[in-house]
Amino acid sequence: MRLRAPALMAFVAFGFLRAEGLPVCLVDRAGLDPITLSAFEKELQSLLPEGSAILHRAPCDVERPTRSVRLTIRSEPPRQLPKALGVAYLSATGQVLPILDVYLSRLSSYLNWPRTPYVVGRALARVAAHEFGHFLVQDAGHHQDGLMRSQFPYWLLADPDPTPFRMAANARPPFRLLSSR
Repeated sequence: MRLRAPALMAFVAFGFLRAEGLPVCLVDRAGLDPITLSAFEKELQSLLPEGSAILHRAPCDVERPTRSVRLTIRSEPPRQLPKALGVAYLSATGQVLPILDVYLSRLSSYLNWPRTPYVVGRALARVAAHEFGHFLVQDAGHHQDGLMRSQFPYWLLADPDPTPFRMAANARPPFRLLSSR
């Protein structure tokens, strides 16, 4: 996985200037079992730049949504996006908002057959990392390969090798991942 030079520069600049101490609040609306949730958190932490994520389970700060990223695991995608695995929301001006969703049922059917909780958690985290990448670089566009490609083959989401989904290793914004059910 390679971020293009402008995207990498934006990632680094945005990460250090805007994401310092940025909490990432995980909201589990799908009711993941403990093994899947643990696999999700472990994989997401491994995909963020090394040493940048500190995982906590705590309530989200709904009073100040602009000071955190809200990452919600939902059961179903919205009707207008029936095939989406995840979504990064945009403002009217095209800014990527700190509101991200991933969809469990859509991902489960996309994975093509029943999978272990570890595989489902890992695949959910990879979709979340992609959506998080949109927010970090403030770009809703996609690339031909790497983390920001527009579509991932199901086998790649399930594969044990996380390399294609890792964010730039030399960018180390200090994120904290907070989660609640």
